[in-house]
Amino acid sequence: MLLLQYELQRRGYSVDILNVYAFVRTKYVLWRKPVCIVVPFLYGDEELQRWVYNFCGSTRKVFNLQWEQVFNKSSDDDSRQTPSGHAREAAHLCWGEKSLRRLQRAGVANPLLLGHPGMDFLSPRFRGWYSDRSAVNARYGFPEGRRMIFFISSFSYVSCTDSQLAFYSTITDRDPFAFKALSVETRNRILEWFDRYLTECGEAAVVVYRPHPAELRDGKIDELAARHPSFYFIQDDSVRQWISVADVVLNWYSTSAVEACFAGKRSYFLRPVEIPDGSDYRMFDGVEKITGYQGFVSCVKQATAPPEHDALRAHVGDYYAMTDGRVYADICDVLVKMRESDAYDMKGVYMNRARVVKDQITCLLKRLMTVVFGLYAPRCLTDRKRIADVMRDYNRYKKEKISEADVRRFREKMAGIMRNQQD
Repeated sequence: MLLLQYELQRRGYSVDILNVYAFVRTKYVLWRKPVCIVVPFLYGDEELQRWVYNFCGSTRKVFNLQWEQVFNKSSDDDSRQTPSGHAREAAHLCWGEKSLRRLQRAGVANPLLLGHPGMDFLSPRFRGWYSDRSAVNARYGFPEGRRMIFFISSFSYVSCTDSQLAFYSTITDRDPFAFKALSVETRNRILEWFDRYLTECGEAAVVVYRPHPAELRDGKIDELAARHPSFYFIQDDSVRQWISVADVVLNWYSTSAVEACFAGKRSYFLRPVEIPDGSDYRMFDGVEKITGYQGFVSCVKQATAPPEHDALRAHVGDYYAMTDGRVYADICDVLVKMRESDAYDMKGVYMNRARVVKDQITCLLKRLMTVVFGLYAPRCLTDRKRIADVMRDYNRYKKEKISEADVRRFREKMAGIMRNQQD
């Protein structure tokens, strides 16, 4: 979003980014009403009301970034992931042909095949955006001259409680309890591979284990890190940053393998335990899976296969358009066209005004509550579920809110990248 904001502001437009947990948003309904609304998702009428009208009032100019476009086989054509109702009248970003065809079949009026904006950062146009290997080594104290083995963890279910799994069972097709068992067994086997490899070849490499955001550090990780100083469990920096400097990219189940493709690197899939076919991604069909320790050692030590020979690349094009690093600019072109004309306008406004008024009043009361209980928070009140829920959302908002200093650093770095592109 910051990249889109930067480009639109560079073109002379005013752009605000609003966190979905923000309680102060009355101004966007009354005196700072936006012309175009960009949302991360838009599945149906409920999302249209909740994330568009409740935030900004009536509008016909809505652009959906559609942040979920790659699904496992069991939910490949899941109607819950496809816009329905009046949401079909908005403009929807498509990363590739697969998503475009899915939306066309559903009768979506304005599906736009532009590509994935996040992949722009891996293109030659954005060379210099990520820190180089020397800077990363210095930041984390990695020894110079060692191979960097980067593992992208997708073990989000390992840390789930039974109550969380029970909730997931109501919103997903697969059995969350079975998938947790699969995740635990697979992670244990992969950690055993890391343990054995570092025992045999610890001086030759460093292993960076990048956890899923929902994955918690536990005793298994602590034990491995205590035995091997070359094993690092690191949550900081983006997956793309690590891919850009890694010698070897390892994966289990993550679609971040596609990012390795865009970065010109091959990603190896570690599958010591077979994943049920319905739970896997269709674009992973035909991709070589590493099922044993010797295969693991071979790919870690060599990793010489050229990226163009990776079977994954044959499937990526259906899901991600192979672009030239200007998807962000193409999206901005569409947003400007939306603003200046009726192109991509929805047919009508389907706002429930009573819900907008109720939401605005509720948000003002919640904001007042955060001020009061932020200054004085008696335990007998903050333990009550409604107040606890409000404070949880507010604390999450404060945690996720990007600082002005971070925005300033982003803009300064982006300005340098843009100057290099012009040169």
